[in-house]
Amino acid sequence: MRLGDNGFLPGLNRLAAGSVAVAAVRGRFEPGQWAAVIAHCRTVGPAGLAPVPPEPRPAGLRDAVESLARHVCAFMEVPLGQLRRTPLGEASGGTALLPTGLAGPGETALVLAIDLIAQAVSGPTREADVQPMRERLLQARKATYDRIRGARRHLIRVAIARGIPWRFSESAGDLLLLGEGRRAVRFFASASERTDEAAELLAGNKHVGNAVLRRAGVPVARQQPVRTPADIRRLAAEVGYPVVIKPISLRLQLGVEFVFAEDQVERALARSASHGQPLVAESYLPGPEHRLLVVDGEVIGSYERPAPQVTGDGVRSIAELAAAVSAEPDRGDRKAGFPLARMVLDEVAVAFLKSRGWTLDSIPPPGVVVETHPLPFIAYGGGRRIDRSAGIHPDNRALAVRALAVLGLDIGGVDLRCPDIGQSWRKVGAGICEVNPRPDIGAHYLPGLDHDVAAEFVDRRGPADGDGRMPQVVLLGEGDLDGRANAAGRALARQFGWKVGVATPGRVDIDGYVPQVDAPSPADAYGMFAESPFLDAAVYATSPAGLAAGGLGAGHVELVLASPGPARVWKVALDLLKAGGARVLPLPRTDGAVAAAVVQAMQRFANRR
Repeated sequence: MRLGDNGFLPGLNRLAAGSVAVAAVRGRFEPGQWAAVIAHCRTVGPAGLAPVPPEPRPAGLRDAVESLARHVCAFMEVPLGQLRRTPLGEASGGTALLPTGLAGPGETALVLAIDLIAQAVSGPTREADVQPMRERLLQARKATYDRIRGARRHLIRVAIARGIPWRFSESAGDLLLLGEGRRAVRFFASASERTDEAAELLAGNKHVGNAVLRRAGVPVARQQPVRTPADIRRLAAEVGYPVVIKPISLRLQLGVEFVFAEDQVERALARSASHGQPLVAESYLPGPEHRLLVVDGEVIGSYERPAPQVTGDGVRSIAELAAAVSAEPDRGDRKAGFPLARMVLDEVAVAFLKSRGWTLDSIPPPGVVVETHPLPFIAYGGGRRIDRSAGIHPDNRALAVRALAVLGLDIGGVDLRCPDIGQSWRKVGAGICEVNPRPDIGAHYLPGLDHDVAAEFVDRRGPADGDGRMPQVVLLGEGDLDGRANAAGRALARQFGWKVGVATPGRVDIDGYVPQVDAPSPADAYGMFAESPFLDAAVYATSPAGLAAGGLGAGHVELVLASPGPARVWKVALDLLKAGGARVLPLPRTDGAVAAAVVQAMQRFANRR
């Protein structure tokens, strides 16, 4: 058994009606060998790799590789679409396909799948294979996380489910596009084109943002800039310990230090200052912490972050209780796929416990809950998130909405410390720790949560016309099609006022502008058209051989004007275009006839925005 050529085919291609990672596989595989694959994966797999399902058993090697690759993708958290093979793809029994628009992760999953199968059927699992394969799986998961972290993975998942074309910008790799051309919406994390840059900068500065909210009557922590230990001691004299020190604009808790007593001031200040930013110190806000996701003046999701905590039994110490929590089966190394982390009893935890009258050796009475760390995050031993999207008191919703309005943000994550989110903050008290621009939508999918905020987010921020597609027209034939393609582009511009991209062999024209880059294939041209914020439609002129070799790039085609041809390559080209839903008509011989045919076929798209 071996892995042959592998690669990636974007958009409509000769093998499938959509982007696929491809691997040519050779060898024998019997359905009865699936049990060995299951056992091998159970032995070498990281903790987060779910058991391989025993049924249905693959009928052959191609099915086995595809099935296991999909399973590996679930561990890597790679969003997958539905695989729809073309007739040539169906006939290619030695070619495994994975329906994904992510080239690198898709190819990696196929390689891992074939290697796992090869190891499994070669005999009993060798000890020498366990750790290397485990490391490869973990590295693949991390690489995918780095590529589509946070909001990206869930926006892609929703786009796939709704048939919205999506891609990462070729020139700005972190920029995610949902839709094509003028209909596309561009996202940087969860921020879109509608997010005000000045508001992002305002909210991202912890000192300025805090001051603006305070002046607007929004309850926030008492805060001031600090440079010296004396500055921190003056604030502590007014608000009491603990005091929190933060770099002015870092995220993800970087540089955050807690001061629980006067003798900790110098060390905490030095550690926070080591990040090279101006610092602020603020009062500590007690109480459960809630993240409220606000979009366009409405809270669309909220969850509570349970603090790391233990419950006394009157027998065991806090350290022993924490060890018991850490030993729970769903806790372990998050990088290995465990949903929850082990309890962290670092020096911050020790100081935090001391400030509340406990030590690690203290034995809490039965039923007494002891918080063990001031940061309510899973990474420090926090529990599963609690969905609070329903039952938020109207005053608390209004407070979160007001905080964003004061800062000028259209989207943000409000971190609210409040004893009970179901009661008014005016009654029970509350304070906003931070307002996060570009909030991590992915955090709403952590263990314990099932509210699909990404779907609601795309409802509000996705393409206004639903699927965000721009019409794609293909002129398919041999010889010089340049004149007819350009005539089609001019006709669409004249008739509908559209801006049109035209791709002919060796040349790309984007509404009169010629890119200073090579575009040797329709797939390359599609990438330029899809990323252009001006275009309404695209026209391609290509030969059947050129189309069959590299595919179209787009995952849909509205119209194909084709010259007849008997060669097998014609069938391959037409099959892949038909798989994209294309209406296929004969290719007229004159420029005028092509222009008329294209205008008539595109009439139904003319009323779109």
